[in-house]
Amino acid sequence: ERCTRHVSPQSLVKGDDTIRREPVPVPDELRALRRQLGFDYGKFDFVMHEGRAVLLDANKTPGRARRLSSFVAAGNANLADGFEG
Repeated sequence: ERCTRHVSPQSLVKGDDTIRREPVPVPDELRALRRQLGFDYGKFDFVMHEGRAVLLDANKTPGRARRLSSFVAAGNANLADGFEG
């Protein structure tokens, strides 16, 4: 497991505004939430407020299509039709 703090001069932190990233310990309350939610792998967006972790968003890693190459090819064909008009 890993946890990274994204530091920004803005109140709402976005990737383009990040001026520094630093590894930090995973808060114990997030570990407990991970178990409660049944996450083996995923990403939690959270903020620290008054010393406590506040979960904003939790994303499980989506699976990939069994036939990924045919799925991508079908999507590419659809995009190509838009260019050819």
